This record gives sequence, C-alpha cells and structure tokens, in this order.
Amino acid sequence: MVQVRPAIDELRSATRSFQAMRDKPLGTLRLSVSNVPATMVVAPVMAPFLDQHPGITLEITVDDSLSDILSGRFDAGIRHGWRIGLEMTAVEVTRKSRMTVLASPDYLARCGQPRVPQDLEKHSCVRFRMADGTFFRWLFEKTGMKLEIAVNGPLIVNTADLMVRAALDGVGLIYLTEDYAESQVKAGRLVPLLEDWSPAPSSYYLYHAQNKHVPVPLRLFLDFLKNRDAPVEAEARPLPDGAVR
Repeated sequence: MVQVRPAIDELRSATRSFQAMRDKPLGTLRLSVSNVPATMVVAPVMAPFLDQHPGITLEITVDDSLSDILSGRFDAGIRHGWRIGLEMTAVEVTRKSRMTVLASPDYLARCGQPRVPQDLEKHSCVRFRMADGTFFRWLFEKTGMKLEIAVNGPLIVNTADLMVRAALDGVGLIYLTEDYAESQVKAGRLVPLLEDWSPAPSSYYLYHAQNKHVPVPLRLFLDFLKNRDAPVEAEARPLPDGAVR
C-alpha cells in the first residue's frame, strides 16, 4: 500500500488542478472599438481586467468605420449611441460628454477666437478622416438651430491623440469630445470654444446582439466596467436605429 501512495497523491493533485481550471473562466473576448473609447474606456482597464481573469484573452480592434460586429465575428463593440442599431443591446460605459472645439492659447493669440460656427471657415482646422474615407462632421446646435460647418486646414489625421497633439502644437482648431481633452483643458493647455453651440451631450456604449447568449468573457467584462472605482451609469437597453450593427 505504501508503494501506491504517491500515485494516489498525484491523482488527487491532478483532480484539484482540473477542478481549478474548470472553475477559472476561459476564452477570448473580441471587441471592435472606435478611436476615442479605445483610449478612454478600454486602455485603462486592459491590465486590471486581464490580471483579474488570467484565463481570458482580450483582442481589441480599433475601427472607426460603420462595421458590422456580427459579420466581423466580434463579441461586442463600443461606439457612440447614435451609431448603434435597434437590434443591439447597449450598456452606457462613459458619462455624457459634449463635442467641443478646442485650441491652444498660442493659436488663439496668433489667429483670434471664433465667435460663431461660421467663423471656423476662416481658421485652420485639424480634420479627422473616418475609415470609410469621409471626414468627421463638425456639428453645432443652439436654440433649435443646427449647423454643419465644412472646415479646412493643412492637417488630416485618423487618431484622436494626433488631433490633440496638433492642437497643443498650435497647428489649428480641433473638434473632439470634451472628456477626451479634459486634462489638457484643466491645465490651461487647450481652451474650449463655441461652448454655447455644442450639440447635446452623448455617451459611448458597449453593444452586442440581442437575443443571443452572452459569452462568459463578455459578461465578466461588463461586470468589470460596472464595478470600476469610478462607475458610470449602466443601463441595458436598445438604442435608436443607426448605421452600425
């Protein structure tokens, strides 16, 4: 009996290891995320989420196109609420924030400050090229009046970080969600402009297909976002129809 004891101990150890592996969540979570929430929402939580769930692989594709997460075989996407279709369930993952025009004090000292949206046509503006080749629209709203201004300038980019860097360096004006550049505004390096013309605040949402089993990695990621130190209001609900699925 003494001779078989080591074998029994090894069997028990293997059983415990198997049980531990069975209880540990495994799998891959594939997310399609637009540019701004990739930095604001996903980047800060990658390390702590993976540390908490070592059996999960997180795959992130940054994509500003109106892509279909289902055909792309993504588990979920993160985009503005107005870009999500009715067939999706969405959970708010950022607080509401306005789109605003920003510039550096140096640029304003050299070129002056726009007072109304139409003044932007006389200014150097940094444009954001979307994945489908179009430019992100500069939209404004005040007392029921809505405007879209066709801006121009010497620089075209496709990342929000480059937009902010260009504004800090005095290249021109940028149009961006105010939360993204909050630290630069607080430090006085960027100045918000035309604030009374900002459109209604909007949020970014994590969305996935309705009436479909939610995979464990996605459920854990949703729970992780809801339980962050600075939680956002989370409400699972379908949103108005949009171009994205």
